[in-house]
Amino acid sequence: MEVPSGSPLRNPNGGERSAGWTPSTSWTSPTKPNSVSGKSSLVGMDSTGGTGERRTARQLVLKNGEEMSEDARFCRAGASSPWTQT
Repeated sequence: MEVPSGSPLRNPNGGERSAGWTPSTSWTSPTKPNSVSGKSSLVGMDSTGGTGERRTARQLVLKNGEEMSEDARFCRAGASSPWTQT
């Protein structure tokens, strides 16, 4: 599953907040709005070396009444590089 493009988890400054604040977003599937929704929260950030960055998002998904959880990792080579899900 992919974090929606407008999510604060994809924001380059999404993790730069005061301690204890965790960026998260609730979302609904654009193709199945009545049966698929969820919430994604940033749970980790670290460096990949140089200017690279890696973020881990925990995604809680409700699909047809069944709740699932998974972690997704996103990386980028530098501040001007796009995020890619790994």
